Amino acid sequence: MNREVFLLSEFRLCQESWPAVIPLLQSALNHASLPSLGGMLPITVFTGLPAQNPLDVIWRKDHEKFIETQKTAEEIGALTNSLRDALLEMHKKVASTASRLRTQKRRKFEKHKLPNFEIGDFVLLAAPEK
Repeated sequence: MNREVFLLSEFRLCQESWPAVIPLLQSALNHASLPSLGGMLPITVFTGLPAQNPLDVIWRKDHEKFIETQKTAEEIGALTNSLRDALLEMHKKVASTASRLRTQKRRKFEKHKLPNFEIGDFVLLAAPEK
C-alpha cells in the first residue's frame, strides 16, 4: 500500500484531501535515514538539524511561547563557525560514502560480461505480458 493511500485511510480523508497530507509525508521522509547518505538523515545533511517527530509539523507543545536570549556578535560568530565546520565534516562523510557506493556498483557491473552479438545472430527475447 502506498504511503499516501495509507495516510489518507488512516486520517479518514478523501483522495481530494491529499495536498493536506503532503507536509506530514515530506517531514517523515526527510527524517528517515538513508543508506546512500551513510545512514544519516536528509534533514541533518541539508540543514544540520537533528531528527524530529514527524507530528511536529502539526503541533509543537514546547513552543507555546517565545523565549528570548541575548547573544553577542562574537558568540553568534563562534556558533556559526562551529555549525559550518560540523556541516563540512558531515558533508565530507556523506560524499565519501556516496563515492564508495558508486565504486562498489561500478565494480559489480564491470564483473558482468556483456553478450557478444553480431549482425544476423538469432536472439530469443522474453518480454512480460501486458
